[in-house]
Amino acid sequence: MNCTKIILSSYANFDRAIKAAEKRIRSKSEYSFNDKRPCEKIVEEILDLMCKKNKIIGLKKKVDLVFSTLDHIEKDLLNCKYLDKKPNNKFCFSLRTYFRKQAALEKKLDIYFSYVGLNDKDFFEYFKDVPFILCAKIKVENVKRLKCAFFENADEDARLKRKTA
Repeated sequence: MNCTKIILSSYANFDRAIKAAEKRIRSKSEYSFNDKRPCEKIVEEILDLMCKKNKIIGLKKKVDLVFSTLDHIEKDLLNCKYLDKKPNNKFCFSLRTYFRKQAALEKKLDIYFSYVGLNDKDFFEYFKDVPFILCAKIKVENVKRLKCAFFENADEDARLKRKTA
């Protein structure tokens, strides 16, 4: 599993996840007087939430650092595919070239992310307790499964057509 796709597909939601974590921390601390559990347990939960929030903030800073190294065409390619934004300029190349550039950019980002410490092994070990990242991982895995199922069905349909022809 490639952490680059997970990072890119979840990047647009980093700020929202940070704000949601801050809101949960605030509400846990404000309403802790109603909680019947020992104070230590409540503090542990709040510290755990703060740790998860800080992990996402650190990840966002690393990703922003990598994005700052990209040229404007590469940023437009990312905006188009992962952030659902229109590019600043129209692309001056064919659709086939667009997909080639997307694939090359993902490989480049994979290398750059590994330079800042975001390789697959360390990434999944470090973020294993962050629900936001785990949800993004499941989403990317499901998209991959759907693509595989689609192509398997397409191969099956093509085989059946050849038999009947």
